[in-house]
Amino acid sequence: MRRIDRGRYGFVFHTLAGMGFVAALLCTPRPAFAQTELELLKQQLEALSQRIEQLEAENAVQTERVAEVEETIETEVVRSGNSLGDLILPGTNTRIQIGGFVKGDFIYDASGDIGADDLFVASSIGVGEGDDRRFTAHARESRLFVRTTTPSSFGPIKTLFEADFFGFGPIGTEVLTNSFSFRIRHLYGEVGPIGGGQFWTNFMPIETFARTVDFQGTAGASFIRQTQLRYTQPIGERLVVRASLENSEFSGRIDADGDPTTLDLVPFGDTAPPPLGGLEASLDVAPDVTLTALYNGDFGLVRGAVVGRRFGGQDGGDGAFGFGLNAAARLNLWEGGTGLASVTWGHGVGRYIIDGVGLDGVIDADGDVETIESLGFSAQLQQKVTDDITLGVAYGRYDVFDTFLPGDIDTLQTLHASIFLSPFDRVTFGGELIFGMRENADGADDTALRFQTSVQVSF
Repeated sequence: MRRIDRGRYGFVFHTLAGMGFVAALLCTPRPAFAQTELELLKQQLEALSQRIEQLEAENAVQTERVAEVEETIETEVVRSGNSLGDLILPGTNTRIQIGGFVKGDFIYDASGDIGADDLFVASSIGVGEGDDRRFTAHARESRLFVRTTTPSSFGPIKTLFEADFFGFGPIGTEVLTNSFSFRIRHLYGEVGPIGGGQFWTNFMPIETFARTVDFQGTAGASFIRQTQLRYTQPIGERLVVRASLENSEFSGRIDADGDPTTLDLVPFGDTAPPPLGGLEASLDVAPDVTLTALYNGDFGLVRGAVVGRRFGGQDGGDGAFGFGLNAAARLNLWEGGTGLASVTWGHGVGRYIIDGVGLDGVIDADGDVETIESLGFSAQLQQKVTDDITLGVAYGRYDVFDTFLPGDIDTLQTLHASIFLSPFDRVTFGGELIFGMRENADGADDTALRFQTSVQVSF
């Protein structure tokens, strides 16, 4: 007979032995004291069974509470996202990012007459006005943005809201409150390849816009934000094509009184105030149409764009077509060195170029529209000296080929020499020397010189 290994099966052996012993007790007649012990054992077993049931009930309640907490986290608590600064909205899978910066600018005009205090606007240089030395400071470029991203079966749903304080007209004055109007910069949404709202014009190469301390930037750069409907189509991994229909707003001048020696600026809006006497300033009969192609390579990027415009005539006059071409590049030149360049040429595209307000065209006494030819160029060389210091030199030029009066703009030029220092995370100090020149159609010219510093703290 095989001997049972109690070392290996000890637990089983003792359990079976115990069960047999209990069975024997239950089946074998016992004296009264044994019956008492048996009843006591039954009571203990019943108490143990009740305790087990109580623990199981408490465990079920605890499990339910854990589920409630998890559901609360999903629906009622803002959680952090995967990226720095991202939050997940309660009850959704929408990621939201809130940010911006506070920037203070300190400006000293050393020579020349700049009509704009807070911006260096080359077209505002007063020819023959003499020097206007003064100091001013403002915080109008300070900015706030809110971005959201939500996944969907159509692709990511994205929205962008961004605003600063460069709205038209101060709410207060520098004497009293230094308050300025809060204005929308971007209010734009995308669903997959389709986007709509107010954003950079598709015609503008924002990728090659020069970095300057002055908010205005260089003369001759293509720049505007406006409402649009845009479609984006990637082709391969490096090429992206975009097309858009955008808001059109004629910005030109008019011979309102039949005197060719005086021209009035067509005012903004639909109807001109006196003295133009009810002029229908809105001559836009179709949206502006743009098409761009951008190629990203190891060398940097190149970009081409075209815009087409249609202007209606005034009071039965003949309308006109306008068009513009843009070519731009951002090149990785050497270690820490980057070159940016953009050139824009066209007829009736003054509004798409910095300093080109009022230079889309001219409306003659018969209501006919004549477009104005213009050329804009901007370039910058950037050099990252260290992780904290970046130097930049930017040049801009704007030429107007169709002039009508001696004081009309013929050429604008600007030069920005800047330094950016970031000794701390999210803190940037800027310093810049700005030179500008305006030359009129009659050959008269004047220059202006400005020094500007800034402190920017991002959040």
